[in-house]
Amino acid sequence: MAYNQTLLDEYRQILADHKKNGDAVFPFASFPSCPYCNGERDATVKYTHPSTKPARPSDFYKHVLVEKYKSIQPRSALRNMNPPPHKTKDKLFVVGPMVDQSELPFRLLCKYYGSNLTYTPMLHARLYTETAKYRQDFLQLSNVQSELIPLLEDTSCDGVDEKEKVVDRPVIVQFCANEADVLLEAARGAVYGESYYRDPSHREGVTLGEERYYHCDAIDLNLGCPQGIAKRGQYGSFLMEHWASIHTLIHTLAVELPVPVTVKMRVFDTPTNHKDEEITYDEELSIAYAKMIQAAGAQLLTVHGRIRSQKGQFSGLADMQLVGKIAFALNESYFTTKDEAQFFPIVSNGNVLCYKDIWDHLSAYDGMVSSHDGMPVVVGHMCAEPLLWDPKLFSYNQKEEKGVPSGRTETLADKAIRLSAIQTAEDYIFFCKTCCVPREQHWSCHKGRKAQSKEESSTLPPGENLFTMSQKLSLTELSRIPFSFSDLGMVKPHLFKMLFHSYELHTDLRDFMGNFDTIVKERYAKSEIPDECQHNNALSTLHYYLFQVSQIETHLAELRAREEGWTDDGASPRLNKEKKKKQKEEETGVNFFDDNDDDVEGGLMFF
Repeated sequence: MAYNQTLLDEYRQILADHKKNGDAVFPFASFPSCPYCNGERDATVKYTHPSTKPARPSDFYKHVLVEKYKSIQPRSALRNMNPPPHKTKDKLFVVGPMVDQSELPFRLLCKYYGSNLTYTPMLHARLYTETAKYRQDFLQLSNVQSELIPLLEDTSCDGVDEKEKVVDRPVIVQFCANEADVLLEAARGAVYGESYYRDPSHREGVTLGEERYYHCDAIDLNLGCPQGIAKRGQYGSFLMEHWASIHTLIHTLAVELPVPVTVKMRVFDTPTNHKDEEITYDEELSIAYAKMIQAAGAQLLTVHGRIRSQKGQFSGLADMQLVGKIAFALNESYFTTKDEAQFFPIVSNGNVLCYKDIWDHLSAYDGMVSSHDGMPVVVGHMCAEPLLWDPKLFSYNQKEEKGVPSGRTETLADKAIRLSAIQTAEDYIFFCKTCCVPREQHWSCHKGRKAQSKEESSTLPPGENLFTMSQKLSLTELSRIPFSFSDLGMVKPHLFKMLFHSYELHTDLRDFMGNFDTIVKERYAKSEIPDECQHNNALSTLHYYLFQVSQIETHLAELRAREEGWTDDGASPRLNKEKKKKQKEEETGVNFFDDNDDDVEGGLMFF
């Protein structure tokens, strides 16, 4: 997608003049249109606090993202932070923002399997400020009072299984926006919680000892979305040419919020690039762009090593070397002086199919410097789509067998991997259930189940314990549940990817999931609906959600039984059929593709 080259050429000329004149001051450190730069507003940074908004980016990385939550990180996440074979420690394994895909249960699943930092889906700042339903439907966070604090105090959750103790912290909420004050209002709501919209003066966090906790740990500005909707809305990567606007967005949050602002960006190519030719990246402009973001007040930057036009089938490979060059350029003074006040954390993004790829990238960045007794060149790596196919991606080790291959390949995963994927799906549904009630009540329920005999437990229908608890909740408590459970719209796409290889073999079960909404509504209408649900909409909605979950649990149990009895690990039936058709077409010159072939169509729907 074409840039406004006139603007970019102006930036290039300013950089050339700056280099020619040997000016010491970075030319994009401030902009006259920014109210904090031109004196219209007080530029004094507010709410600085060592626990929530450290003055230095290095302390945000070291304390907030690493040390603050270390005591409650799952074992797999701790292992990733301190891997023996690598030169620098405290690496971040990051779940990237994915619209309608990185919702709370999925983030908890990835946390359980090794992530130590997550991003919410990208949220539209204006819609977030205007609509309570939008906030409820699209932003779910672990509850600070009922989940995070009890874990940190280690009082109400002693003896609970590790999976039941996973809390989504640290977490960064991502917004897209092009108006600074709208973005600020949305960000405040995400940081302070829904009570902020009832009373804007409510701006308190929760304090435990010397630490303070808000509803999230930072706000991220999306400057990387390349989709058409971002072009129409003039946000994401379509702000890349408008550096003054970007500066004001970041500077506003950096001054006014009680938590840091972070940014996710893409890189620039040169104006001589043409379609279908090898991309020539504009290294100098990309580095200047990153420095501008840093100077505006961001405390962490994620660099996606692709240009704006690299998306979908035209994604191609990211330039990870350029990511490293940007990271080194922003930290050159630190690597010269070893003064941590000069350090700026960079997260890389791109080019991952398996766990080893992540460590190959991080090792390459470590190799850019000779001394490894301080901060790393790149502090971590962000993954998005690879986690959809295999949420266990961060849990492997560098020598271990492959994880679940993407459904975009022509290889059918073997039986052991397919069974492992089913276990992942079962864990995901577990987190979908536990998000339905305040976590401390779920812990109490869990302890009660531990005391029951296996025979008693096995007779309880899936979800019954949770529903029994939900009946005891007041409407106020139900309204505070951090999860929108009106339907399972976000669950089905996850299952289609996680279970892709099993569904290739068991197409009738794939079809069941494809028609899940219709089938389950019919089953629910024939089931016994508790009287309590007749006059309580919130309870009725929760009950139907749990009924849907129980149907998925039964479905997964059937899929597991099928796979355990499966003996033919040959190629995918769909791919075999397509290969035969292609061979026949080549032999005869006739197109045998049948648009009404259910097997082919069903396979391609979720490819």
